[in-house]
Amino acid sequence: QASAAKDLLTDLVNNSGVIDAHGISTDGGVVRLIGSGGGTVDSGSIDASGVHGGSVQLLSDQNVDVDGSVDASGARGGGSIRVGGGARGGEGLTQAENTTVGANAVLNVDATQSGNGGSIAVWSNQTSSIAGSFSARGGAQGGNGGAVETSGEHVHIADGTLVSTLAPAGQSGNWLIDPTDFTISSSGSGTISGTPGVPTSDVSATTLQNALANGDVSIESSNGASGTSGDINIDQALSWSANTLTLTAAHSININADVSVSGTGGLGLHPTSSVGDSGALAGGTVIIGSGDTLTLGGSGTLYLPSNGIENNGSLVFDLGTDYTYAYEVSGTG
Repeated sequence: QASAAKDLLTDLVNNSGVIDAHGISTDGGVVRLIGSGGGTVDSGSIDASGVHGGSVQLLSDQNVDVDGSVDASGARGGGSIRVGGGARGGEGLTQAENTTVGANAVLNVDATQSGNGGSIAVWSNQTSSIAGSFSARGGAQGGNGGAVETSGEHVHIADGTLVSTLAPAGQSGNWLIDPTDFTISSSGSGTISGTPGVPTSDVSATTLQNALANGDVSIESSNGASGTSGDINIDQALSWSANTLTLTAAHSININADVSVSGTGGLGLHPTSSVGDSGALAGGTVIIGSGDTLTLGGSGTLYLPSNGIENNGSLVFDLGTDYTYAYEVSGTG
């Protein structure tokens, strides 16, 4: 761990080389790079793989930037990678203000033979900028997929970001995206209104669809600082045919484009919900915009809210079986 005087905001910990803590016939080791009063940068290679994957922590109380490879995979079970903080900001780990995972980054906690995939958590108190590749796959001989988390006050998922929690011989894992407010759009770009240079908390529909082909995805939008509403907005057409998309919002889920789930896909819609330390906001609901269609045709998990749906477009049930929804559907659609 490196420390600096409070007025020095330099990168105190900078790895551009190779750190090897892997075990050929033993479990992977532990690698901890921690900056105090300055940033932590990793553009090199860190190997903590083994029979069971090891643990890698890249932490700072300032900024963390990762654009290299981090391997905590294991033949009989994946390990853990923590970037900028612990899972959901906990685990007693130092929390970064801003965290960036670059386009060249490869984070791997696969179970390469058998066992469950491991866990990857990326955290920041402000902005988490996410790109690169994240893999927490279950073993080919048996085992479930692991967990990937990307959290922050603002979370920006770059186009082309790859996330997989597949399990060839088990159940898929989950990618959790946990910001305040979130927009699914045509491109993972844009800036927060009134805050130039700060990206909106969004992901492109194409990137999200690709992720759903490789595991479950959960998006949880909380009510944060002033100017945030705790909404999830779907502003670009979205469709998938495998795995489950779960949307949980402190306020409303606004469907402003066509959304279709088919095949073995599933969908959960949870407006007006408590998210982390953020309480539910009254008055939230699921709103289908004018001219937009929500088509429910998948055989996977289906959850619709108990406080009703405001349908100003079209709500289509194409399930091939009876489905009872005993709550109010209002609106002009």
